[in-house]
Amino acid sequence: MTLLEQSAAMAAQEGHSWWEATTLANLAELELAQNRLDEAATRARQTLRLSRRIGDRQLSVYALAYLACVAAENGDAHRAGRLWGAVEAEEARRPLGAWEGEREQYATRVLAHADAHLEQGLREGRELSLQAAIEEALGDSDTP
Repeated sequence: MTLLEQSAAMAAQEGHSWWEATTLANLAELELAQNRLDEAATRARQTLRLSRRIGDRQLSVYALAYLACVAAENGDAHRAGRLWGAVEAEEARRPLGAWEGEREQYATRVLAHADAHLEQGLREGRELSLQAAIEEALGDSDTP
């Protein structure tokens, strides 16, 4: 991970926001794979801030999925459902390219924690715009 961290830092230093965001997303994915949930969440939020700034829809969806996985595995089924519901809503709006081949691994992690709270969150999240979901995930809104 050290090389990815160096790559992200170099991209930031040079002002290459897309490369920085992509590298941070890769770090979030690796942290999630190692069940380092706090670190994964930190990297996912960093990715989300950058992807929002540069308007990268696909990276935003990945970051929301990582955060949904973290919420689910931390026992916050409602939040996991809201974030995953927003991912599903964005998928329904138009195709997301590479995401479509990878989504199932994240869906499995989130939906493994299915209960009434997750189901309620899914219904609510499916009503969110991508921007609203990003703001919620970053704590930029008053939405729970």
